[in-house]
Amino acid sequence: MDIFEMSTHCIQHTQMDWYQKQLPSRRFNAPSLAYVFSRCCFIVAALLCGLSLYYRTTNLWTLKNMGDAFLSRWHPSRLIFFGAFHRVHTEQNVRGNYVVLQFLGDSRKAYHLYCFSMDSTGQWLLSRAHVQRIHQGKRAVNDVCSMAGHIAECRVASHFLRSMRISTVRNVSESLELEVERVSSAKRHKLVVCMAPAYVLLEWRILLLGIETWLALGATKIIIPIQSISTNAYLMLKEYEKDGKLRNSLNK
Repeated sequence: MDIFEMSTHCIQHTQMDWYQKQLPSRRFNAPSLAYVFSRCCFIVAALLCGLSLYYRTTNLWTLKNMGDAFLSRWHPSRLIFFGAFHRVHTEQNVRGNYVVLQFLGDSRKAYHLYCFSMDSTGQWLLSRAHVQRIHQGKRAVNDVCSMAGHIAECRVASHFLRSMRISTVRNVSESLELEVERVSSAKRHKLVVCMAPAYVLLEWRILLLGIETWLALGATKIIIPIQSISTNAYLMLKEYEKDGKLRNSLNK
């Protein structure tokens, strides 16, 4: 073997060693079973969502429920108050002046509320409210869906208060001022219906059925606290107010 053949043989071995080193990186790695399964699930979910939107088999409420799974609230302990009103003395079985508050809160938490009212001498009267949840609320998928209506009742200094303060602590400087609603009329209604707060209310047919059912049972006043509602349901409630069938049926 001469020098030329030896150099050619060395070059061939060098090239073969280089190709063998580069061969593993050029191999085709088969995807794992989990990767294939996740891609198939994603494709099937996309097809189902597309078909449901195309054939209108789902509504905005269902889409909202799907989106709530990816949302969260920064302040889960924050309360949303709808209003406060004096309790009529004829409806009480104990002495004293009481104010009833309606608010929206987390159904998975227990709230401690303190009411502050000023008496005729300028002193603050402190009382702890009795809080009760009035319904279970929506399905608690996460902290966004756990909001439910609550009723709180606390003792105040006078039955003629225009406003009061409320807080989660005993310090009046960290309290929130609330206006106490006056009695709109001296006439006592035979049956007053207080519905749960409306949140993303889209099914106006169900609302219509509920209103007509209560009217047939003799309701003379229906109160519907509204947080968000569709245009059709809102216009329907305004028509009820125009016809005089409901008094103060819409409280924003």
